[in-house]
Amino acid sequence: MWSFEASPDLRSVALKGASPVQAALTQLPSEWQSGSTYVVQSDSEVTFEELRRGEQSPPRNSISLSRELWTDLDGSGFTVQDVFSGTMNQNFRLNVLSETQLGRATADGSPALVTKDPNTDLLGVELRSQSVNVTGVSRLASEKTFSAVGWDTPVESLTYNLHLPPSWQFFHVSGADANYQTWVDSWSLLDIFIALLIALGSFKLFGIRFAGLVGVFLLLSHNEFVAPRIFLIYVLVFFVWQRLAENRGRGWEISSKLCLGLTFAALTLQALAFAKLQFIQMLFPQLQSGTRYTTFIQTILNAIESSLLIWPFILLLLVVIFFGIRALRAATGFWNFIGRLFLFGVLFIVVCVVVGPFSFSAGYLNMAPAPQYYAGQNKAYYEDQAYELASRMPSSVGRKFSQVAEPLKEEAFSFESKNLLSGPALPSWKWRTYSFVVPGPVGPEYQLSLCLFPPWLTRILSGIRVLTALLLIGLLVQLLGYLELLRPLGVEAKKVIPFVLLTAALSATHAKAEFPSENLLRELESRMNQERCTDLPCATIGEMELSIREDSFRLVFTASSEGMSSIVLPGPLEVLVPSEVIRNGKATTSFRRVKDGFLEIQTVSGENRFEITGALPLASSFSLQFQSRPLWLQVKTEDWFVEGLPRSGVVRESLRFTRKSSSEDAPSGAATSGSQKDVSTDLQSWFVVKRTVYISQEIISYLQIDRIGTLGKAVEVRVPLLPEERITSGAATIENSSLLVRFPAGKDSLHFRGELSYKGNLTLSAMGEPHMSEQWIISCSAIMNCSTSGLRPTHSVFGGKKSSIWNPFPGESVTVEYRDLEGLKGDFLTIDSLAHDISWGAQILKGTLELSVRATEQTPFSITAPETSTISDLQVGGVSGSGTIDERKGVVLLGPGEHKVSLSYTVPWQAGTFERTPEVTLSAPVHNLEVQVHPSSDRWILWTGGISWGPCVLFWGKLIFVVALCVGLSFVSLIPASLISAALLGVGLTSIPLVWMTIPLVWLATLKLIPLFREQWLRVPKFLRLILFVGLSLFALVWFFKIVQLGLVLEPPMLIVGNQSDSSTLKWFVDHASSTIPQPWVLSLPMWCWRAFVLAWSAWLVLALFSWLRLAVDIERENA
Repeated sequence: MWSFEASPDLRSVALKGASPVQAALTQLPSEWQSGSTYVVQSDSEVTFEELRRGEQSPPRNSISLSRELWTDLDGSGFTVQDVFSGTMNQNFRLNVLSETQLGRATADGSPALVTKDPNTDLLGVELRSQSVNVTGVSRLASEKTFSAVGWDTPVESLTYNLHLPPSWQFFHVSGADANYQTWVDSWSLLDIFIALLIALGSFKLFGIRFAGLVGVFLLLSHNEFVAPRIFLIYVLVFFVWQRLAENRGRGWEISSKLCLGLTFAALTLQALAFAKLQFIQMLFPQLQSGTRYTTFIQTILNAIESSLLIWPFILLLLVVIFFGIRALRAATGFWNFIGRLFLFGVLFIVVCVVVGPFSFSAGYLNMAPAPQYYAGQNKAYYEDQAYELASRMPSSVGRKFSQVAEPLKEEAFSFESKNLLSGPALPSWKWRTYSFVVPGPVGPEYQLSLCLFPPWLTRILSGIRVLTALLLIGLLVQLLGYLELLRPLGVEAKKVIPFVLLTAALSATHAKAEFPSENLLRELESRMNQERCTDLPCATIGEMELSIREDSFRLVFTASSEGMSSIVLPGPLEVLVPSEVIRNGKATTSFRRVKDGFLEIQTVSGENRFEITGALPLASSFSLQFQSRPLWLQVKTEDWFVEGLPRSGVVRESLRFTRKSSSEDAPSGAATSGSQKDVSTDLQSWFVVKRTVYISQEIISYLQIDRIGTLGKAVEVRVPLLPEERITSGAATIENSSLLVRFPAGKDSLHFRGELSYKGNLTLSAMGEPHMSEQWIISCSAIMNCSTSGLRPTHSVFGGKKSSIWNPFPGESVTVEYRDLEGLKGDFLTIDSLAHDISWGAQILKGTLELSVRATEQTPFSITAPETSTISDLQVGGVSGSGTIDERKGVVLLGPGEHKVSLSYTVPWQAGTFERTPEVTLSAPVHNLEVQVHPSSDRWILWTGGISWGPCVLFWGKLIFVVALCVGLSFVSLIPASLISAALLGVGLTSIPLVWMTIPLVWLATLKLIPLFREQWLRVPKFLRLILFVGLSLFALVWFFKIVQLGLVLEPPMLIVGNQSDSSTLKWFVDHASSTIPQPWVLSLPMWCWRAFVLAWSAWLVLALFSWLRLAVDIERENA
């Protein structure tokens, strides 16, 4: 009866000449039943046929890729950050495709050398860890179609985050699932149905021209903030209702006209709000629609657009209120009044309680919400991610015998002789992010196409949206019959309405909150850290090693403690009885017995290292429990079987130890009982030579010789060395190119360290020594390229690292070819961010530069200040005197790593009308540039420019709107002023908010309208007429005085917004620039110019008020 342990990881063998049988049907010991069982006849010949030697083809890699793409502000390309995760089992190298320019990479949080693949000439990085944790930063040209992966390896899953700057639009992506985030994918079947419904309804009711205009408007305004759609539907519905209600009763006619009029008024309000936002976006892309603020009216309009039933519910409430008031006015007595009030009150409550919740929950439409944009240009939202190494894991080789050596601790290597690139910087801005997924698995050949609308095209579309919105309202005024309402003014209203609607879109409102609040930004930038403990103080056991030899144990572990705390030893005490406890190298008695018979040891704050020795129970088996479980446990024993410890080393509950049954070594010359003769139980020693070669800038060899058999006496063995191998550790005896290894009694393992000559190749041949077997492990560093030939390795991954393992038979050999990899030539210094702060003084301009610089080797870095400037301070890491200053040039010597460099300078200066920021030159290109200018309070800021993403002066847009409005009102004879006087009036009204501007305009309009509607005005009670007219006149005079006060005392209301700018701080942002810092400019005048202008306007206002007040007095006399 044979039991055969196949060891499939070493080789595959076919056994011939024996009959297989089920082990459960035999009487073999249980420990023998794990292998294959055969029945062999006494005269049979058994042969072993080797089918495979070494490992089978390794499994394919399981890698996931997450890509972050930032579009350059000028559209010249993309900055790409690729993050790989997963498991690598073969081809331990990642190469980028030729379309991508790899700038830098990190592996397991450490810098990785970017090299050229000798086989494919592609740029990439060598990997040695099976657990993939790689981050690469690269540049990608502005191509419409490119590889979805960007690397020469297939991935199991692929996700994208596309970051677009202001005024860029994500139109479509081909080859990915965008989840309704692109403009094309945002069109659902319901959206198409509603658009067709509105267009066809417009065609049936108003003709082909209006239907075409509606179709163009719906197409261009789709998915835009506060774009009207619901109100268009109900304008058509109520227009049909108005036609059907003719000659059906006065109530139906009034209701239909009221609903249509209110709906058209709401549509006009929404269209004007939409046109205003689009017009501002056309002029200033950085003020993209809906990004600065959301007004109360916009919030209401957006809520109505989210459901088909909210607007009918509001109209129903208004109709109930309207008819309720009419019924109350027609009441003939007190009880009749009370009854009607009760009836309409009940009706109002029923509508609110029953219809209200239904209208808000039903008919929901997936409309475009207020967009969420985030501008992190004042602080870096994305940073290079540094990943910590995972906890050490035991070997995943899965061998059932203990011939595999411990995982090799990788030798450190230096990049001093390499070209370690600093690479490009990641953009620090974040505006709008689109996430989409490419269905996996995905190969390098799979193409992805992005269709992006640049700012110039977005501006054109915004302008077309403004025109179509205004034309739409203008046509509806004519088609709905509202044009007749302007007949009493005695002008040709058809010529006036397009003019008024066009100027209405030029309104620009000041906004203080341009982006989400600082609290929201901090919340978005915060990182979640998983705590090991929830209650302090606490202690956590990290790595624990339990060594058991016969009936004694040695327990070594480390514990991290937050303050004074304690941990519980494995136990109970009946199982592990400590004889000595050493904490941090000193014996301690700070322990006590706790419940259930366990031992609790005190820990001090910080790292604690414990070493505990003691005795085991005499029983043949015992269970070891863990109340304080370690993060990783390793058990070393040859005398006990261990159950319950997985290969991951993570303890779940308890471990079971069972003593191995073996015959005791009998003393020499001991007599046996009975008539048996003396028999020696000593076994011939067997030696396992484990040779590990680590190939890096130096070739280091490690020898571990294990002794198997009886250890009661000393032995020696000769181990042949490799050619030119030198043993460098300990007292080693070398004889005839062999290492003489002497084992003292009781010693089972010895270790040696050596070195090999760097020759470019290495040959390992299995020795034919008796009673000896070998194991080879070859490991290459990440700066070397290695290839092997000859015997196939047993394993190509060992201990989570790229290491080849062989278990050769005598006479077999392996050849290793290796070569040094050189890094690419490129930038060794990168400016990740720069803040240029400039303050205007009376005679001196003061500038400060704050730089974040990253270097990969020691290199000088220089800053050249502007001409005629004087450098006042130069600091590195907050320490002055770290560099040299030569006139207007500062030079610092930076070592590898990240540095904070600051320079302050002053320039003699006199403010002028056109001012550029001072020219500063650096010794390297700059990324994430922020320029801040603090103008002096005696300057009147008129305009800014030079950099696209910066402050905007909205005053001129508001001025155009107000002047056009006043001129239009004068043109249609709604205010008593000539065109020139109306223009001057508009200039002054620009200083106050739009809401309060209506008071003076309404007062002036009453001076013109009261004489035209004299009969209707006289029907109002005289007392009420006096209060209304006089009160309105007083309010108007107060606001005229307020305008003069604001202009003569306070600063000009220039409405400077954008990029968190205001009148005291002007901010610009540039993502990439050359070594010369871009120079934005400011157009300004002395403040006395503004004061003089306001004083002249005030003089005109006094003269105009005399004529307006005379007209008001005449009206009041006529009314009296």
